[in-house]
Amino acid sequence: MASNKVSFEDDQLLVEPVGIDKVLGFENRLKIPLHHVVNASLDNGEDNQFVWRKLGYGGINKKVGTFSSKGQDYFYNFDRSKAAIVISLQNEKFSRLVLDVDEPNQVITDINAKVAELTQ
Repeated sequence: MASNKVSFEDDQLLVEPVGIDKVLGFENRLKIPLHHVVNASLDNGEDNQFVWRKLGYGGINKKVGTFSSKGQDYFYNFDRSKAAIVISLQNEKFSRLVLDVDEPNQVITDINAKVAELTQ
């Protein structure tokens, strides 16, 4: 089972950590206006190489919470054994969300399609 549920409500992207990850990451639910979403892509591991944990849990195989690198804050909630996605944001508390989700390719396609609709 994935660590997050991603859905849409009106013009908002909703990210809901599942189970204990709500507690470990200190975030019950993230609501992000779609016009603040830049894009979504598969995680290539670049965003989780050298980060500092600010608030949350950072183990060998699991990261959940707020992490920082190069002056930017990221929200992580992923298990290294699963494919993760990266959602790039602008004008938000976090510059990126790194998440594991069920059906990552479909979630990426859905997010990018919603963002593209806004620019048309």
